[in-house]
Amino acid sequence: MARPSKPLLINTLGSVSLLGTLGLASQNLLAQQLALEEIVVTAQKREESLQDTPISLSALSDSTLENIRFMDITDLTGEVPNLQIRSTAGDSNGATVAIRGAVTTNNNINFEPTVGIYLDGVFIAKNTGNMLDILDLERVEVLRGPQGTL
Repeated sequence: MARPSKPLLINTLGSVSLLGTLGLASQNLLAQQLALEEIVVTAQKREESLQDTPISLSALSDSTLENIRFMDITDLTGEVPNLQIRSTAGDSNGATVAIRGAVTTNNNINFEPTVGIYLDGVFIAKNTGNMLDILDLERVEVLRGPQGTL
């Protein structure tokens, strides 16, 4: 049996090793193509990835808000789990907001709402006046549960 020459053996091994690196390059390219879009939220008063936020929240981007034809906060009812928003009876400018069953049904000025609404970082303290007609939003974040970080 004839032994292969040394240069032929080196060339063959070099070709095989190059083929292996092509497979790695295509895997990296495929991983970059399949990567999920990173959603940045400010639920804890600083920007961070939605995946790194240790609280239960739903974030709707501007394109999602445009697709659902978002006109006021009642349009969020069907888009966010465990969230119900409806106009307060007897007050066309107030909204009754319920998250996971927590709701304040009394719109008396002496009652604090169970669910807090923030607009541009400012807390809207009463149910009256929170039926917001808002256009051109960057995003909406809905945080469920106690939020001591706000």
